[in-house]
Amino acid sequence: MLDVLYVGPYRQNDEWGYTSKALATLLSSQEDVNLVLRPVWFASQGEAQDIENIEQYENGELSTKDILIQHGLPSFINYNGDFKKNIAVLAVDGRIDNTGWLYNLNQMDQIVVCSESEKKLLEESGVESSKIAAFPFPPFFLTASCHILDLNLSGTSFYTVGSLDTKSGLLETLTAFLSTFNIGQAVNLIVACPNAEQVQAKVKELKDSLGIYKQGSYYPNIMVINSDKLEVVNYLHHAADFFIDVSYNAIPSQNLLRSIARGSIPIVPDTVNLFDDNPFAVGTYEEVCVYPDRPVANLWCGESTWSKPIMNSLREKMIEATLQGESVEIAMQRLLSFKSRLFTGHNAAVKEILCLR
Repeated sequence: MLDVLYVGPYRQNDEWGYTSKALATLLSSQEDVNLVLRPVWFASQGEAQDIENIEQYENGELSTKDILIQHGLPSFINYNGDFKKNIAVLAVDGRIDNTGWLYNLNQMDQIVVCSESEKKLLEESGVESSKIAAFPFPPFFLTASCHILDLNLSGTSFYTVGSLDTKSGLLETLTAFLSTFNIGQAVNLIVACPNAEQVQAKVKELKDSLGIYKQGSYYPNIMVINSDKLEVVNYLHHAADFFIDVSYNAIPSQNLLRSIARGSIPIVPDTVNLFDDNPFAVGTYEEVCVYPDRPVANLWCGESTWSKPIMNSLREKMIEATLQGESVEIAMQRLLSFKSRLFTGHNAAVKEILCLR
């Protein structure tokens, strides 16, 4: 029996928390593993009171100190010599060589990330390549929680989840949509966000700046929902057609995986390689990072670059979506083929990481 202590943010109600819950559940399903869980918090968005089948593992005890898995921000992860193996689980969307995190990370026995793009960022930052293991996408946390919204979604519906944070890609999404369609076309864009008033003001500003029409009412319909909560976005996954996430240095998210699980076609950067030959992969380009409000000193600084969406490529994908032609058929085939991997795609990788085979 292998003793595994997993320390992670599985009680958070956010992207970190959902991925952590999924990973903890995956660990609990491994044979010959004595799993013990301990929570940490990196945000104050509310604690998940119900963590379903994994809560029982918070009451466990270790017989031996075999493996310590720490899931979270690199600044909170430290090597512990009492354990035979130390594993760090990270989410990174930029180079980290200027942050002071490298020393701690290179002390670890293994570092796990949830995409090949994250592995590349760590390698470019100076993390030892042999230590890095990359899942093809994050462990998937599915929930049926859904809040039905009263929306008129006739025609083709695009939707996105985000904020006006520079690297969210929302500005590019709004601009591409407004400059591609008009009110006479049967298209909608739904934005789920925690700051609807600010986003609505930005939409008005963009209409004035684009200057395509004299009246703002001639632009295509954008619905801004003042919530990015799980149950709201779950409804959009079910009711709308195309999920857009063109955030800078995009990595696969729980929202992306849920959109696929519920049959929505994702429009994402070509750096997010969930399946080959995705006809709705948006072209990207590299540009120097300009980001004044960084939460960590030297993270996303001008010595690094962003992978950003090409606006015309995003516009082309939106037009292709409205045509409902061969591209949509191909995307649905790719999506259906990938869905089977959502719940089984990590078992072999987890066994390898834990050295169970």
